[in-house]
Amino acid sequence: MTVNPNWIRWLYASVADHLHTACAAVSLPLVVDFLDERSDDWMASANKAEASIAGPHFRQTSPTGFFATFGIFVVISSHKQTGDNYVHLDKAGAVAQALDQCIIVKDYGTNPTPVEITKAKPVANGENSVTHLRPSEIENLVHSTIEVEFTAQFTQ
Repeated sequence: MTVNPNWIRWLYASVADHLHTACAAVSLPLVVDFLDERSDDWMASANKAEASIAGPHFRQTSPTGFFATFGIFVVISSHKQTGDNYVHLDKAGAVAQALDQCIIVKDYGTNPTPVEITKAKPVANGENSVTHLRPSEIENLVHSTIEVEFTAQFTQ
């Protein structure tokens, strides 16, 4: 048995949908690497986020089952001179909370109704790491990074 060639697409689409929903709730424009383009509106936004997905890495666990691990890395950037710096931290907190939840991985292929395949969940006892980076005086931006490792079980 081999890995279903659609799983990577479904995982990326499901993670992107989950993150776009969470970011929209706090008015935070988001670009997901490989899936979204950096629009002029995104570039001009005082607060914005960019997400990358590392993996997935599959390991066969049974004749029809596969265990997958993948990481999600989000960078939130805000202009320093937009007023209340706590707004940046609030947005980072909302994204961190979203990445502490299970993500339903759905069939985003030819099936018109998404079908639940699995629930990707943060690694048990893993870190939901939030790091605030010292701002550069040149670019006038502050950055926060959020990094979480996920696991999922797929079956054929």
